[in-house]
Amino acid sequence: MKYFFSALSCLLFASLFGSTALAISELPPSYRTRVYTAENPLVLEYRLSSRPDGLVKLKVLNYPGLKTDLFFFHMHENEVTAKATGSEAVRKNGGTFMYLDHSGTGRNMTVRLDNVTYEFDPNRIFTDKGLRERTSPTPTAAHFQKLKLFVNWLERNILLGRQKRKFSTLVALHNNTDDDAHGELLSILTEKKLIDIDNRLVNINPQWDIDNFFIATQKPTYDRMVQTFNPNISLIMERPRDIGYLSNWAINRQIDFVTIEAQHSDSVANRRMIELVQSLNRSR
Repeated sequence: MKYFFSALSCLLFASLFGSTALAISELPPSYRTRVYTAENPLVLEYRLSSRPDGLVKLKVLNYPGLKTDLFFFHMHENEVTAKATGSEAVRKNGGTFMYLDHSGTGRNMTVRLDNVTYEFDPNRIFTDKGLRERTSPTPTAAHFQKLKLFVNWLERNILLGRQKRKFSTLVALHNNTDDDAHGELLSILTEKKLIDIDNRLVNINPQWDIDNFFIATQKPTYDRMVQTFNPNISLIMERPRDIGYLSNWAINRQIDFVTIEAQHSDSVANRRMIELVQSLNRSR
């Protein structure tokens, strides 16, 4: 069965598994030639259930015909600096910015299926192993299928978003905490500790804040970044641990994937890092 199927096919597929999905919406081909602003985005909807927390949205900003045409994705509600600078970057330089919008206000999503409330980090669900092991409580077989259909919807729209671009790199935007203030949580130094566990290579620029770094899945992109900008950046192994990351899914599909990890509230660093990636992939 082809990966890309119509909304009608999706509903039929969902019904076979007893899904309560009530609305499915996919990126239409026509969006690529239209402007969608932060004030008036294109909205895609998926219903996991009829409850208010069962409605999930993908909102899409699009600015065609400018100097860059990359596709950016944002998934954590509380990472507001990444979201704001992503929106600003595509408005200024062009491209598409898609972000996840759900009923919660924090990092995690919660959804109630039948009489069970599930919670999960949306960046832990992009493999079956991650979805099953990192959803709390562990989903039943039936509920796993409903959640999996939701993940398929996310993946399908990400793939549609990457189509027909000169540079099809998928760029994920994230924020992290200040390791200097909150202790060692996530930084280029923790990336270095993951060499031979998850990472193949790590480049550290001592002039950069340790909390600001890139993660690449493909070596040509890593090499171009290092040679052009000498940033903090890690290169993921070809077979890292399966944690359910979006990067796990991208590696499995051989997608050129770059994560931008920048410190919360540091708009200057967030903006600078996005613009570095944009400058490396100019459409004209």
